Amino acid sequence: MSRSRLSVRYKPCPCSEAD
Repeated sequence: MSRSRLSVRYKPCPCSEAD
């Protein structure tokens, strides 16, 4: 989960990475 929160900081939406 923490990884997703960090991703949001670098990207506008962490969903993109998951997708």
